[in-house]
Amino acid sequence: MDFATIGTLSSYVKRQNLTFAAKHKIRTGQTLTNANGNFISMTTSTFDKLREAAKASTDQAKAQKLALIKKKLQAGQKLTDEEMGFLRVNDPKTYKKAKHADDAREELKSELKKAKSKEEAREVMTRAMVKASSEAMSELSALGQGGGNVAAGGVSSNVSQDISGGGEVNQSIQTSNETSNENFNETNSPTQKNSDEQPDTPEDIMEKYIWTIRALENEWAKFTNSKDYKDLPRNLVDKKIIDHKLLNAATAYRKAMAH
Repeated sequence: MDFATIGTLSSYVKRQNLTFAAKHKIRTGQTLTNANGNFISMTTSTFDKLREAAKASTDQAKAQKLALIKKKLQAGQKLTDEEMGFLRVNDPKTYKKAKHADDAREELKSELKKAKSKEEAREVMTRAMVKASSEAMSELSALGQGGGNVAAGGVSSNVSQDISGGGEVNQSIQTSNETSNENFNETNSPTQKNSDEQPDTPEDIMEKYIWTIRALENEWAKFTNSKDYKDLPRNLVDKKIIDHKLLNAATAYRKAMAH
């Protein structure tokens, strides 16, 4: 290696040192290099502090991201693949709850596509709500926690009444949000790291139930605001009448064309 090459490498190293040191000073206010771009000697404890600061920054970023994800789940919003991947790696227990809610959403979405009337669609939604409540009650019972609160349904009773009465569910989403956020926000801090090996607590079961109900409400709200829902007849009797009128019109048209 000639002297020219050595000089080039030395300059490159100094530039890299200065760049790294500048970023570090902006971030921490501490100086790492001298005017020549050479690192200042540091004690081991100083490097340990730097590593701890970096780790704390990473943990804080993860906690903030987890908090945002949980807000989406509480609002019934669908998570992105990236957000689901983040939960799978960093919080397996929360991932299981989110996955359960998303599975319920996709099942409801699939069943709503098969509905032949608004009445059938409401029945599909009601079955989905009852299924979510039954699952939560069963899990709570297995823990010896009863499940009466789920059956009574501070979260889902208003929604169920709206569905069975033929109305929309949009208004009840806000009601269920208000009644449940107060009860579970404190017990489910975003900074708490759950292990996949830990058994579900009653709070875990109820949080999963709430997120599932929210996901169902969100999907139902989107469906009832869609053209597909608006084009559905109110019930199968109406559908038969419409189909009969269309058939008669088609028959009359063919007869007219034949003459």
